[in-house]
Amino acid sequence: MSVVVKSPCVVTYLKRYTETLTMVELQPLKRLPKYKPGQFLHLTLDYYDPAKNWPESRVFSIANYDPEVKTLRIIYSVKGKYTKLMNDNLKENQEVWVKMPYGDFIFNSITDNMIFIAGGTGITPFLSYLESIKYKIPDKNIWLFYGAKEKNCMVGEELIDDIVLVNPRFKVKKYLEYKSGNERYEKGKLEADKILEELQSIGEADFYISGPPEMIQYFKQSIIDAGIKQEFIHIDAWE
Repeated sequence: MSVVVKSPCVVTYLKRYTETLTMVELQPLKRLPKYKPGQFLHLTLDYYDPAKNWPESRVFSIANYDPEVKTLRIIYSVKGKYTKLMNDNLKENQEVWVKMPYGDFIFNSITDNMIFIAGGTGITPFLSYLESIKYKIPDKNIWLFYGAKEKNCMVGEELIDDIVLVNPRFKVKKYLEYKSGNERYEKGKLEADKILEELQSIGEADFYISGPPEMIQYFKQSIIDAGIKQEFIHIDAWE
C-alpha cells in the first residue's frame, strides 16, 4: 500500500460543464506516490501547516491516470457547503492542498467480465481506469452503463468514444434522464432490471458501482436479489 503524502497543488485549468458541475486540473508541487485507477484524494482549499491538523477537506475520485503523477484531475458537482465554496472561489493559478492516495475501489476483477455502472460524477473512477487502458486491449470484457441528467452533464465522452473505436471488448450504453432526441443515448434513468437482463448471457461478472448513495444501494440490492454473490460487487461508497 502506498504511503499517504500531502502536497500543495496549483489549479492549472477549470472546465465548467454547467453552473454546478466542474472539472479541476491540478499540478502537484511536491512528488506524490503513484496511485491506482479508482482511488481518491482529499482536497482542501485552506493552507496546510504541518505543525497543525489537516484542515477541513472533501474527498474526490481521481478522474485521470498519470503514472508520473504530474497532473491530477477531479470532477465535482455542488452538493453541499464545501463544494459550493469550491464553486464560488476556485480559480486558475490558485494553490490548494491534497493528500493521497486512498481507497480500495480498484479494478482487480476475478472474472472475465467487468460491469461498470456510473451515475453522474460517479463516472470519475472509471475514467481513470479507462485512461490507463486507452492504448492497450485488456484481457477482460468491459461493459459501461453511464447515466446523467442531460447531455452537458455527461463528462469524459471523448475518452469513452475513442476507446469504443479501438477496443472490441469495450461496450457502452449511455442514458440521459432528459433526452434531447439524440439516438446515441437511451432515454431515462439507469435501471437494474434492464441491465441485468442484457447481461444474463455473459456468465460470471464483477460489478463496479459508483454514483450517489441511493443509486449505489439500489443497484447493490438489485444485483444481490438477482443471485450474484457480494464478492463480485464492488462499490465506490465514499460520498
